[in-house]
Amino acid sequence: MKNRLSELPDCFKKNLSRIVVTDTDLLSAKANEVLSDLKGSYLEQLKKDIPIMEDLLKKAHLVPLKERFDLIRNRFFVKVHDMKGQGATFGYPLLSFLGAYACDYVRDKETITLSDVKVLERIFKDIRLVFSESLLGDGGQKGEKIRKRWRTP
Repeated sequence: MKNRLSELPDCFKKNLSRIVVTDTDLLSAKANEVLSDLKGSYLEQLKKDIPIMEDLLKKAHLVPLKERFDLIRNRFFVKVHDMKGQGATFGYPLLSFLGAYACDYVRDKETITLSDVKVLERIFKDIRLVFSESLLGDGGQKGEKIRKRWRTP
């Protein structure tokens, strides 16, 4: 990329010279460094959120219908939605896929039955598998089995 700063009038050069990046390799390296840091933060947060999501699913079996709705639709949903939104960005498209499936499953429900909780537990089992085995990208054969399990006809 050509440095076009020299073509600008002097009054602009003085202010812009501090922000113009002329080395695209440096810029790319910096962007990759930032993404790597963010990926680490994402995985650390997920490491904390997985036991919380598991606990919410366990509690959902023990509480009345109204409280179950709050546990799943308001609390579990938020955790899984956050996981879904960032998974693919950091190399975990299966987490995004499973998160999207779980979110879609509960999004429009007015009540959450025990049968619904059992479906979410099966989805969560796959979420835990993807995370614990670091199934990056398409996840290979395990990833294909997961996608087939949750793909709608």
